[in-house]
Amino acid sequence: MAEPVDEGGPRLKLGNVTFVGNTAFSEKELRSKMTSESGKRYDEYNFEQDTRKIIYMYRKKGYLDAKFINTEKYFRSERQELDCILTIEEGNIRKIGQLRFSGNQILSDSLLLSLLKVKTGDPLNLPAINQTSSGIVALYAERGHIYTAVNDTVMETEDPYTSDILFSITEGTQVRLGETRRDIHALQGLLQSAAGLCPGAVHRGQVRNGGDGRKTRYGGSADGGQGG
Repeated sequence: MAEPVDEGGPRLKLGNVTFVGNTAFSEKELRSKMTSESGKRYDEYNFEQDTRKIIYMYRKKGYLDAKFINTEKYFRSERQELDCILTIEEGNIRKIGQLRFSGNQILSDSLLLSLLKVKTGDPLNLPAINQTSSGIVALYAERGHIYTAVNDTVMETEDPYTSDILFSITEGTQVRLGETRRDIHALQGLLQSAAGLCPGAVHRGQVRNGGDGRKTRYGGSADGGQGG
């Protein structure tokens, strides 16, 4: 009778993992992002995912050019382990310069700036920029502009380590109760009664803007408009 085939391959274990070139984060901090453990079975896919998580951590801190430039693997047959040496090129930290807006007429620049989660001088954190765009969409939705879209663009400056951020806002039409189609007029009346609203009141609905309201673009040049 044939022996069963081990589809997982040989029981190769992960040995020592060493980082080279890291100064922004300690080896302990880098290891904390890894699920792969020394002495446990080595999984190529999980190991690659671990390296992606490390690069993501760098980029959240403004190191947008961080990357692994070399991976050396040494097999130790006596222990069936694979030692790995990862060389990282961190690049320079990039920071946020000016925060600018265009297309905003209803909400002023000063109001938007006071409510943003990011500010000038912060590390350029793209996920935080995207979240900020979503926050702007929510501010408009609270005022009845439920179809507002916001595109954020990273703008190059004369300083290679500083980038301005332009938030391009499409405010859309304010949605008011009583302006819907006739075939839902009766249902609307019930909803108005239940909510205590009257025709013409601003509809403060849930944010319905999806991913298309949180696009990030790089480069280009544009002047931010001044709000009212």
